Amino acid sequence: MPDLDLVTNRLFLGVLNQGGSGSFRAEVVDAHDQDGNCVGLLSWPIPWTDGGSVGAQEIPRGETRLLDFAHFDLAGLKKDLEGGNGADGDYWLFPSLPHSVTVGYSAVREWLQLEHQYFLITVRVTRSDPPEFGEIQFKIGIEGTRPYCRELPRKNR
Repeated sequence: MPDLDLVTNRLFLGVLNQGGSGSFRAEVVDAHDQDGNCVGLLSWPIPWTDGGSVGAQEIPRGETRLLDFAHFDLAGLKKDLEGGNGADGDYWLFPSLPHSVTVGYSAVREWLQLEHQYFLITVRVTRSDPPEFGEIQFKIGIEGTRPYCRELPRKNR
């Protein structure tokens, strides 16, 4: 479940354990833009908000732990668009180890153009024991001047 902090423009993902206690880890396994072009790396681990580790974390049954999924640089985008230079920088940062992954939009000159651009990010959450995983796809973009992150229905994947 995505959670957006509108003050800091940070996206968090909550991992809810609905089964027995277990250790879980998460990673991005696919990332591409609205045109199908790959963005970022082929895959990258997602750190937990508790200490920034990307290793497996124990989650008791019925509890949720947060992943530090993405940060959006609204101030940088606003400065570039309002400065008349257009926006072609990396305004999304996905925390990871050993290095964060940055992703940018195709060159745009005004806010309205951004509403037609988005990223599709597939996240895999893996359980250590018993070994199993699930994948969730998110659509990430801008509406007006606000970032969004929406889980896509499983039937559309």
